[in-house]
Amino acid sequence: MTTFIVGLVVCVLFWLPLAMLYAWALQTLWAWYIVPIFSSTPLSFGAALGVGLVVQFLTQNITKMHSDRSMSDKALDFAGCIIRPFAAVGAGWVYLQLWPLS
Repeated sequence: MTTFIVGLVVCVLFWLPLAMLYAWALQTLWAWYIVPIFSSTPLSFGAALGVGLVVQFLTQNITKMHSDRSMSDKALDFAGCIIRPFAAVGAGWVYLQLWPLS
């Protein structure tokens, strides 16, 4: 029972900051690629949060969250969650420098 409560507290404490980090990455990449290519409007931060939530809902692997993997494996997954948005924005920036859209 205590493992469940600890997991719930960790989820609540880290979910919103991680969601905001992913929204920032989505908003940045949208502004760099979607707006100039498709003449679209920029994505607001709130819209990026919503789109990210929908994508997460549609693509999340629930069985992975409830597996009996070791704590170190779960910690590596969490670290990957933090690094992933920065890596995506960094790769997007490099792509723009190497292959400009215009």
